[in-house]
Amino acid sequence: TLRDQLVSDPNSRVNYIVANNPGAVEDKLRAMGFSISGVDDIWESLRELLEQQRYEEIEEALTVPILTDGRDAETLLHRSSLALRRAKDTSRGWFAFFKTGMDELVRQRALFENDLWNAVRNDEIAPYYQPLVSLDDGKARGYEILARWTHATRGPIPPDQFIPTAEASGAIGELTFNLLRRACREAVAAEGAPHLSLN
Repeated sequence: TLRDQLVSDPNSRVNYIVANNPGAVEDKLRAMGFSISGVDDIWESLRELLEQQRYEEIEEALTVPILTDGRDAETLLHRSSLALRRAKDTSRGWFAFFKTGMDELVRQRALFENDLWNAVRNDEIAPYYQPLVSLDDGKARGYEILARWTHATRGPIPPDQFIPTAEASGAIGELTFNLLRRACREAVAAEGAPHLSLN
């Protein structure tokens, strides 16, 4: 954990960041109001942030470019942004180094999110119905609405893939409304106006 790496692991990546670019970490901590006069103060400031559970500020302090391949500043800033996003996606209070392939992952994620928004706006995510059966007589007492998406080129996409993306991108509200609207229309036309539920 981050606590272990700050407190007891001399070979941690946090130690690597501080050792290889102390000036950048020091500048960020000073901007946060810390008085820094050496590496010991850097570690003390990081421990203080950790104890106060100020995880985002720890991430900010440790998001520094470490020049290892002669790239220009713009590339380094882009890569550090990708690494920060990866760290935030992984776990609160964590950090990450840029790795080859992160650019492609971000591109694929953006394409998937764009496809999802288009599917929501075009009403391509359809309601399916799972019977809610009474244990007493085995008869259906209603139906649970399930979201199902068949992508034009990728085929069926499982809900555990697109629902988290809908939640993260802000599309979940419109998606939920569309599903309820379609389900209610179909329920009105069904015999007995069945009870519907949506989780």
